[in-house]
Amino acid sequence: MIPTYGFGVIIQARVGSTRLPNKVILPFYEDYSILEIIIDKVRSILGDYPIVVATTSKIKDEVIVETARSRGVDVYRGSEEDVLDRFIGAANEQEITKIIRICADNPFLDKHALQQLTNEYYDNPVDYMSYLLANDLPSIRSNLGLFAEIASIEALMKVAELTDEKRYHEHVTNYIYSNPAAFKLAWLDVPEDLFNRSDIRLTLDTLSDFDLQKKIYSELSEKHSSFGINEIILHLDSHPEYLQAMKEQIAQNPK
Repeated sequence: MIPTYGFGVIIQARVGSTRLPNKVILPFYEDYSILEIIIDKVRSILGDYPIVVATTSKIKDEVIVETARSRGVDVYRGSEEDVLDRFIGAANEQEITKIIRICADNPFLDKHALQQLTNEYYDNPVDYMSYLLANDLPSIRSNLGLFAEIASIEALMKVAELTDEKRYHEHVTNYIYSNPAAFKLAWLDVPEDLFNRSDIRLTLDTLSDFDLQKKIYSELSEKHSSFGINEIILHLDSHPEYLQAMKEQIAQNPK
């Protein structure tokens, strides 16, 4: 375990998704929701760090608060629209200066990649670090749903000072990696077998995503006590019908 000073995990979650409301609290695997799966996965490797679920101040998100607290993690409530401000508030409240940002709609978040990212950031504490795919595509802009990202609180506060544009306050790190001259960035390559894959969709936005990913997650869990990127790729490549369904969702839901 690397030193914990300054590091903390902030998991972004709300029930008010336009395309699939309540997606992070619906039963996904056995009786567990995606939010519960994400919290447990993060705790299993980064359990010495502060873990905070950043949700909104809306009454409807009380269920997010209850779910997070039932798993023993802290909660921060802030603006629904200004997610950047919500992250800054959560980080400041917990005295987090190195923010490991995780979206609660990525049930296949890879634990090995999360640990590697955290280790690499400790050795090279830049403004922003994450994974990069072919054509210089940041993993957060892909459909993979496998990777986290890390940003410093100073970088997020700088974004808040530099722009009031809605898209940059809704998508927390977009301004940082879109303006490399203004920030110090570092990129890790995704595993070679994923580098050129544009046909895999494991981020979850729609009911079709939910139903397919629920099936895949269950199948993988039945075959493996623990699974990661290699097992996921092998499983998907053995089910071309899954990849075809993913391609259709990618076409209908561009990033």
